[in-house]
Amino acid sequence: MPSGSEPRSLVVLGAGLSGLAAAWRLSEIYRERVVVIEKNSYVGGLAASVSRLGRQFDLGSHRIHHSIAPEMLALIRELCGGELQERMREGLILVDGRFIRYPPRPADLLRGLGLGKCALYTAGMIAARMRKLFVGKDAESFESYILSNLGRPLYTSFYEPYARKLWGVSPHILSDESAKKRIRRVIVTELKRLGDTKRDWRYFYPAKGIGAIAEGLKYRIMQNGGRIVLDADVTKLETHAGQEVSAVHFRTKSGTESIKIENLISTIPPDALSHLLDAEKPADISFGLRWRALRILFLETRDAIERRPETYYVSSPDYLAGRISEIAKYSPNLNPEDGWKAFTIEIPCTQDDEIWRMDEQQLAMRCAKELAEFGIIRSTFSEPPHCASMVLDHVYPFYAVGWQEQYAAVCAYFSSFSNLYRIGRTALFLHCNLDHSIAMGLKLGTWLTQSNRNRDDWLRDENQFRDYYVRE
Repeated sequence: MPSGSEPRSLVVLGAGLSGLAAAWRLSEIYRERVVVIEKNSYVGGLAASVSRLGRQFDLGSHRIHHSIAPEMLALIRELCGGELQERMREGLILVDGRFIRYPPRPADLLRGLGLGKCALYTAGMIAARMRKLFVGKDAESFESYILSNLGRPLYTSFYEPYARKLWGVSPHILSDESAKKRIRRVIVTELKRLGDTKRDWRYFYPAKGIGAIAEGLKYRIMQNGGRIVLDADVTKLETHAGQEVSAVHFRTKSGTESIKIENLISTIPPDALSHLLDAEKPADISFGLRWRALRILFLETRDAIERRPETYYVSSPDYLAGRISEIAKYSPNLNPEDGWKAFTIEIPCTQDDEIWRMDEQQLAMRCAKELAEFGIIRSTFSEPPHCASMVLDHVYPFYAVGWQEQYAAVCAYFSSFSNLYRIGRTALFLHCNLDHSIAMGLKLGTWLTQSNRNRDDWLRDENQFRDYYVRE
């Protein structure tokens, strides 16, 4: 940098866990030159905690799995101020109209489904594997992948309705990537789990809610002199000669601002990033990668039935609710003694569809009736439930058959900017866990502090992030 020139900043778009982790690592070296710009009024992205109905809720069901790397667990514990609790999993999943324990042990499957169903599923899986062994047909879609690995009975009973519920389409439209990301544990890890005792049925959870992790990162960034701008609307990313991003322009309640950029880290969706860049885009690239959204309903009722489960999984498209969580079961610290029970209900949808636009009270009553049918609350209400809701528009990547070609072209375009880096599940079109998000941010932040870095090395690391798979 020439003497006397204005210092350029290291700017992070998005204050989710990846962006905050990268900013924290960078702020240890670059201090006040680190700036995080976030459109929401809170930090944490999908792993945030928000205040609704006079109490705290997470944006869905979150937990820290026992299989997390020890060093990452130690870091999260530190970020939460040491207040990380170990809890027992008590979840239930709806299969063939019955709730069984999730994750299931063999005895749970036998009790919940019966010997006949279990034998049918086992025979179907063996037949699928034998056919795969002799036929060797490559799986290309979600449907063909499940059929060739788990068999038709399991596909028909669970995975077909699950896919229709989560992504809103027939499974043959989805790439096999969708199946690999979701059932890898069923094929590999779950088989190892069968002989385990207690370890994999426990999880860790911050005493003050999952948002405590992001708040811990935020505190450390600001302590190092970094800046976090909330409620900000980025209007343009200025580029120089189509080769680097030179400045960011944004609006806040205080007015407009521009910041010169040394390096830009984006955690926002590819289509949003391409829209902000003022450089010319190739006509043959479509940045509109598809996503499935969530409508989050926060429901508070006096009519809850006392039960042990903290989470209920509902894969059937016959119901609105996809996952139901009782926040107080995750941490007793989040349970006001006021006679009300609070639930977070995750409802898969697509932006601007019927569920996305549904009246809040109508949505609450439909979900309350479902909870009553499941035996979670009473069917006769002593008074109407209280409710609040919000929508999250980029939650589950929609891996349609052939998505890889479109995504590769998008990546190639963004890689042409020498100082632009992308991390996080939303930016990289990934479905992964919160520890993966933190790890991506820390890795990029560390790499950017190295004087002998090679950009090609980073692009290889970025591609390796696709090996992450979801732990439920």
